[in-house]
Amino acid sequence: MLILDRTAYELEYDDDFDAPDLDAASWLPHYLPQWSSRESSRARYSDGVHFHIDGRHVKSVESSPAYPMQLMLDVYRFPDDGSTTSEDGASVDPPDFSPVFVVDRVSGYRML
Repeated sequence: MLILDRTAYELEYDDDFDAPDLDAASWLPHYLPQWSSRESSRARYSDGVHFHIDGRHVKSVESSPAYPMQLMLDVYRFPDDGSTTSEDGASVDPPDFSPVFVVDRVSGYRML
């Protein structure tokens, strides 16, 4: 398993979600947080963007956006009747998995 070398990175934001509710001091009731300044929130991805899951590199994008990036985590729920529809309109059974979405930790790092 490849482990990300974090010595060249600074932890940007970390929330372990170990409380029943989000910490109101850390999270604002807005779609996007109010950054301290435009400069501090400016994107700094000079060599692209690299995605790792559980220490394993899964994707790299050489071009970088000229704006701050965000991470969205979401759950899709299948219809209550236990079926879904394929692209050609045929009814198919949904995958057999638990409809539970558990996130233990999400961390964001930026290069120093």
